[in-house]
Amino acid sequence: MAAGSLLFLANLQRGSQAVNRIRGLFRSSLVSVERFDHPEDEDHRDPAGEEAAGFAINVIEQGAFRVHAGGYSWTAAAGDVFCTAPGFAYRCEHPPGPPRDSCLTLFFGCGTEDEPFQPARWPSQAGRPVVPPANRARYAVSRLHSRLHTSTLAVEAAAFEVAAAISAGAGAPSRLYRAHQLSWYAQRVDRARERLDVEFADDHSLSSLGADAGMSPFHFARVFAELVGTPPHQYLVRRRLQVAAGRLRQGSSVSDACFESGFSSLSHFVRSFTRQHGVTPSGYRRRDSRYNSRWGEAKEPSPCPNSR
Repeated sequence: MAAGSLLFLANLQRGSQAVNRIRGLFRSSLVSVERFDHPEDEDHRDPAGEEAAGFAINVIEQGAFRVHAGGYSWTAAAGDVFCTAPGFAYRCEHPPGPPRDSCLTLFFGCGTEDEPFQPARWPSQAGRPVVPPANRARYAVSRLHSRLHTSTLAVEAAAFEVAAAISAGAGAPSRLYRAHQLSWYAQRVDRARERLDVEFADDHSLSSLGADAGMSPFHFARVFAELVGTPPHQYLVRRRLQVAAGRLRQGSSVSDACFESGFSSLSHFVRSFTRQHGVTPSGYRRRDSRYNSRWGEAKEPSPCPNSR
């Protein structure tokens, strides 16, 4: 469902006490995005305990509260991220008076078997449910905001990019950019990504990408890697491998898929493709010919309700 088609307000009740107010922003089989706060004209009482039904990311945008879990406590304040996983038991404690916290909340349904959600990496499963701000996560959240009213695919991709940034950045503090500085970098990194996505077969250099961004090659490479989570060259290689996989699914030969996607060496392409997909390009092509219905004509995804 497209982002613009899902707008609602709801009060979640616990007994006679209104607890949370939710405004739905986006929902699909993979992820839902909501704005979460508290009704101003209702009495509030923190529940004695809660248990998460699924994977969720709560980006605290204002206010603060305490999170208690497993005998430990953390303060979640503006800029922090509070993460939950299935079965995670916790209790939230707000300061006296009406709660003033609001969050951008992401609930994940299908796709949680992927790497960001593995126990060793997901914050709440690794014993650190409240994650401090990091530039990569802030950048990923800003991309999600900018895509909320675009296509389903764009929102889903941005949401999983947030999850990857949160899991990678847990426990890894970095010097935070000021808001205007992060926005300046984000615009230029986005432009570089769009260029690499479209001009994947071209021969790019750090000098040309940096000049287009108004930065030195070294500065551009450092900022790109910090915000995206991978250096420009690796980003381009992954994009080329993505294109090559699409060519193979459409029936192209291995050599055609290699050179049409921008690789200049067949042996390098085969090694890179095998490392990325766990199967050689020829094996991928044969597998796809046997299961063409999976990758060929578009079909509706299997039902997968969001974990709540």
